[in-house]
Amino acid sequence: MASLGNLAERTDAIIENALKSGGKAAVPFVSSALSNSIGKGPYSRPTGKLQSALGVSPVKMGKNGDFNVKIGFANNRSDGMRNAKLAALLEYGKKGQPARPFMSRAKSQARNAVLEAMQQQFLSEVTT
Repeated sequence: MASLGNLAERTDAIIENALKSGGKAAVPFVSSALSNSIGKGPYSRPTGKLQSALGVSPVKMGKNGDFNVKIGFANNRSDGMRNAKLAALLEYGKKGQPARPFMSRAKSQARNAVLEAMQQQFLSEVTT
């Protein structure tokens, strides 16, 4: 009973750690998909800035009490362009520039690895 009580007290930390593990597992898939999208086409010049801005947000609690973590692009670039805006332009395109989706591709490719990482982290937290 004491073990169950201890587990209940650590629920939020267990959830946060599982989400962090899932986010970290997704990053290589997003990075790979991004690499495959950049440099393709007449207007694309890879600089590595977008790739280096890729990361995982801290775990936050939403309005409904659910926890979430996001994979995205931090920091503004020295040229004034926001990395998130540049990523959106790549993902969805714009007039005269076709879409080169990488996030949607990465999401489907990473699904199993993310679930496995989260399950492993959960089990390691629960069994200790």
